[in-house]
Amino acid sequence: GLGRECDTEGTLLGNYTYNEDGKPLQFFPVQATKGVFKFIELRITSNHGNQMFTCLYRFRVHGIPAEQDKP
Repeated sequence: GLGRECDTEGTLLGNYTYNEDGKPLQFFPVQATKGVFKFIELRITSNHGNQMFTCLYRFRVHGIPAEQDKP
């Protein structure tokens, strides 16, 4: 998770492996639960096809929005 779009380092929320023999829609619970993040970065570290490209149809994040500070 990242606090700002320009952040280069963030908080690791977990490492996951897609089960290619499983259901097309798979869920992965967050492993690190501390902190509130405005941005989520997805890094693909391995691929079962083209070495240069990864096909990703959809990446969804679900949760409860944090309450915003009121002025």
